[in-house]
Amino acid sequence: MASVPLLFSLLLLPISSFFLWLPWSTHVAFFHPPEPSSFASSASSHLNLDSCRPLPSGPEWCAEPVIHSASRLAYFHCDDSRPWWDPPSQTWEALPQGKKGGSIWVWDLKDSTSQPKQLELHQPTSRQGEVIHPLSLSVVSSKNDPATNVLLVSNHPHARSAGVVDVYRHDVNLYHAVQYDRISGHALKSMNPYRIDAVREQWSLPVEAPKDVRGEVASDDEPAPLPLGPMEVPSFIFTSLATPECVAAGPEEEEKERGGKISSAAPACPRRPGRSTSPSLPQYLLDVLPLPSFIRSSSPYSPSPPRTISQYVALSHSTRPIFDTLASHPSAPPLLRAWDGGGVAGGSNTSLPHIYVGVNSAKMALLEQWDQHWVKGPAAGAELIPDGRTYRDVLARWGSFVTFWSAPLRGSGGEEDGASAGAPVLGMDVDSFGRVWTVGPLSMGRVVKRIEELRRRRGVEEEDKDDAELSPSPGALVRQTTYVHRLGAAIGHPWEVERLARAKKRGIWLPKQFFSTVVYRLGLTSPAASAGYLPGAPTGVAVDEEGRRVIITSSWERRGAVCEFKEGWVEEQGE
Repeated sequence: MASVPLLFSLLLLPISSFFLWLPWSTHVAFFHPPEPSSFASSASSHLNLDSCRPLPSGPEWCAEPVIHSASRLAYFHCDDSRPWWDPPSQTWEALPQGKKGGSIWVWDLKDSTSQPKQLELHQPTSRQGEVIHPLSLSVVSSKNDPATNVLLVSNHPHARSAGVVDVYRHDVNLYHAVQYDRISGHALKSMNPYRIDAVREQWSLPVEAPKDVRGEVASDDEPAPLPLGPMEVPSFIFTSLATPECVAAGPEEEEKERGGKISSAAPACPRRPGRSTSPSLPQYLLDVLPLPSFIRSSSPYSPSPPRTISQYVALSHSTRPIFDTLASHPSAPPLLRAWDGGGVAGGSNTSLPHIYVGVNSAKMALLEQWDQHWVKGPAAGAELIPDGRTYRDVLARWGSFVTFWSAPLRGSGGEEDGASAGAPVLGMDVDSFGRVWTVGPLSMGRVVKRIEELRRRRGVEEEDKDDAELSPSPGALVRQTTYVHRLGAAIGHPWEVERLARAKKRGIWLPKQFFSTVVYRLGLTSPAASAGYLPGAPTGVAVDEEGRRVIITSSWERRGAVCEFKEGWVEEQGE
């Protein structure tokens, strides 16, 4: 009888080992594929690089571009200190000499001869000299002034502290922006904002600029006072990073100099090593298992970010979680973009009918669509609560969302797509018809090597070295995901706005089918100098429908790129 448990154990061991090894091997293939010598041809070759050219000089090391369609302005948030100050990986170190930190740039797309220019940021006296470290940017037209844009910046100026959302007013005819507000702490429910997107509803009451904002701007070679009239702040949705639960070991004086907040009760931060080319099985298990927070905080690897998507309602100055995504991975936190469903013409009665979320599981990238539903009626999410600023009762409403759609973003654009895990999604954007553009590297292992190499370039002399001397590129995938609605034999395309609106108003539920196409690819081998330019490890993309192009940037490469739509590769209106 004693041989029965032994036999059972002998059978169970190889079976359990196989079911642990199989997902782990898929995880390795997705985040850390082999080098080109043993790689499929589609990952080592390039695609449509002849349509891409470097971004005009000026903005460098930019995480994300954002295009404001109404004013035809492209904004960039950049940070030359990202290798040393990277909240997603819980890295906070003193900046090397010569590093300036974050900046915001603007580029007028209406003028083909214009060049990007840096915005001069006017902050309250109490924050002057503070170095910004932006991780996301959202732009929306002012509620009452079409010549003014409101900038929402997910900023992480303090070490080992939750980030804030800074609110700037930008006159579209000037190259400066005035900080009107800072949203943080209890107003964000102590969450750590990462990617944000503005929502044109439930605006705040008019907010006055801080009284200690000082300065003048040049206009026609003469100084003019800053425009400091009242301004409303929009609501927004956002994803979050893991909240820091530790402090760095080191002199307290250095932390005060960097603006960090030190808690004697918090443990010291372990050094978070980059993910190796071939991660171990324990590292994989730390990534995917629901372990207690104290284990994750003491582990040598970065914790997984929350899956929660939250909504900040400016009218009540308060935040609520609205849904949880399907996955979240430490190497690539969730992304999001709101889509208005075509607006009133598309049958939408809210500015937030749909939210697209880009997530990375342990083995694949996913595109999720979340739809606001009215099963419980429009009053179900409404609540009379005190405004967090004035403590006057206001009627705030949080939406209810449900998802029926998730599309795996597989393949790398070659004939062997069925066997390719694709690439992690690090940046995304949505056009006016709800078609999604995503970008990411071919090899996260090479991204880690690139970051470590940039970290070793401390000082101005090292910074001036040729970027061609960096390690091989991590590659890049730029894909467009479009869709069709199917109902029996009928097919509805994204640009058939009025036809789809009639179906919505009649209460017809339209099944949806997604299709992804890799439009541009930078392979893992070096392209010829004449082949065109695409940054490796892209972290941001913005689609310019009117200009028929996309702008692509990377936190880990100096220059971004502008790629013209490739005829026959990009779905446009009426095709």
